[in-house]
Amino acid sequence: MEIRCRKVNCLYNRQLSCMAKKIEVLNNGECGTFIKDNAKNTAEFSSEIASLNPKDVALNCRAGICLFNRNGRCCANGITITGGKQSADCATFIER
Repeated sequence: MEIRCRKVNCLYNRQLSCMAKKIEVLNNGECGTFIKDNAKNTAEFSSEIASLNPKDVALNCRAGICLFNRNGRCCANGITITGGKQSADCATFIER
């Protein structure tokens, strides 16, 4: 599973990949793992993508109406986190 993060001001964002060991997608599709890092306020571009073995990441999903939610776990082939300045959202979220 590929985990992309477009929230460049997130503490866990490393070269557009999420480096958190556990990701919580909330009922409304918002990323509950997002922690704003005020030191990261500029866009980050890199030809290299940081990698974390997806088997090491717990990807929990509370969005009960999401197509990819299987018993509280995300079964999508990959996810992308994006959003506004104050929040982060699962862009992979698709309502059933």
